[in-house]
Amino acid sequence: MEQPPQKIEKVERLKEMPKSWLALRERILDNFESKTDGLDIESVAEFMWSQGLPVTDSIFFYEEDIPQLNKTLEGFFSVEEYPSVVHRGMYLQELDLIFIERSRELENLNGPVVSEGAFVHELAHAGNGYEEYAKRKAGIMRSRGGFGVLRSDQEDFPWGWFLEEGFAEMIRGEYMEKNRQPKELKKLCEVMKEYGISVRSGMTAGFSPDYEIAVKYAYLDSTGDIGHAEGSIAAMSLEMLCEKEPKLRQTLIEARSDVLKLKEIPKLINAIKPGLYVKIQKCDSTFEDFLRVKNIIKEVIQNN
Repeated sequence: MEQPPQKIEKVERLKEMPKSWLALRERILDNFESKTDGLDIESVAEFMWSQGLPVTDSIFFYEEDIPQLNKTLEGFFSVEEYPSVVHRGMYLQELDLIFIERSRELENLNGPVVSEGAFVHELAHAGNGYEEYAKRKAGIMRSRGGFGVLRSDQEDFPWGWFLEEGFAEMIRGEYMEKNRQPKELKKLCEVMKEYGISVRSGMTAGFSPDYEIAVKYAYLDSTGDIGHAEGSIAAMSLEMLCEKEPKLRQTLIEARSDVLKLKEIPKLINAIKPGLYVKIQKCDSTFEDFLRVKNIIKEVIQNN
């Protein structure tokens, strides 16, 4: 029996943040003291501006601050809900606000630069200049997360997270390479050698037969072991694409707020190989999917 056509949900477009969210954003900034002592926030801001990327408001906190922060958030969301990768950091698109949980352990092992790098990563996400909000039955949300497309059922719609996470991690890696202290870099490389992780020319470390990452993406985790963010796989791949097509890096930055530049990205990537853009964009935000797409890109670069 023929099924009736599905009713298309009507989506209302809002050009500005809802007033209630804007009021909450202001209350959070007014009522929670951000813990930035010991961090070079000015260097982070200058670095972002030098890249042509904006700087947005942020909240830094420690684990013991979570109950107070959750109270300040008034039930909008709970800090414990978001995942930890290199750091506990998140750009909350709905409020256009960054949250970074500082770890004394990580900073003791890596220096304050590890938290500054976390900030850079989230600022790169926050550089998404597409302010439009979508009002659906499920609630209000921003429909685009930079190069990623958001939907209320986004788990079933992986699109753009390779470029989005790769871009944010690439910018973080550049900051780390420029600002990590020599003694911290030396300690990192020494631990790598202790764990049998080979450091090759160009400061690239082989983590397994399947992949390697630049040392700028690596860090010492809370146990003193070597770690890296899942997005570093995408970042290394994005670097390969930018080397192959030199116009791509600047276009990625300009596309954060310019829709015409956003439309240039598929053209530049497909110029490397027709159809490559869709293969890259159809990627979920998981290590396995990042590695799958990285291998596609590696093969294309080697054969072109």
